[in-house]
Amino acid sequence: MAVELGVLIPTREAIMSGRPETAPLITMAERAETAGFDSVWIGDSITARPRHEPLTLMAAIAARTRRVRLGTGVLLPALRNPVVLAHLIATVDRVAEGRVILGVGIAADGPAIRKEFAACGVPWDRRVGRFVETLEICRALWTRDGVTYQGKHFTLDGATVEPKPHRPGGPPCRWGFGSTVTSSSVKCLPLKLT
Repeated sequence: MAVELGVLIPTREAIMSGRPETAPLITMAERAETAGFDSVWIGDSITARPRHEPLTLMAAIAARTRRVRLGTGVLLPALRNPVVLAHLIATVDRVAEGRVILGVGIAADGPAIRKEFAACGVPWDRRVGRFVETLEICRALWTRDGVTYQGKHFTLDGATVEPKPHRPGGPPCRWGFGSTVTSSSVKCLPLKLT
């Protein structure tokens, strides 16, 4: 089994240090690709741990790189509308020509995280169901047109999202825990921006 190495782009550290500029973050991703890393990862948080929005930054990095895979470490799908999320991810995967990896999770428990869910209008006790339904809807929208869905949290009636992702079926999903995304062959290592 081959080990692959990735770089966690320090978006939170950039914000915390008062340097929210994106150019150094994009340059770091370019350097990671040049140095031979297999992937670069972007963390997700809307209010609990301020940082750059991951999918937007991934699109910018995708436009400036050619080989390195781009992952979220970890995206919280329950905080987003599933149709909008499916469209965003499909578009980013198109820009990246199929290099996107979705690290996804349900969120660790803590006061700031609970406040983040409340700020986004998502009840904490419904996050797991929303997470599951959001991923089901994304996969459905990435693979077919006219999607009808009736769940506990979301309902669709004949929805179609275009473009479809670059890869048939959409990007692979990996379960994430904290700032590490795990699968059988991918390990994400946090590095500091210098």
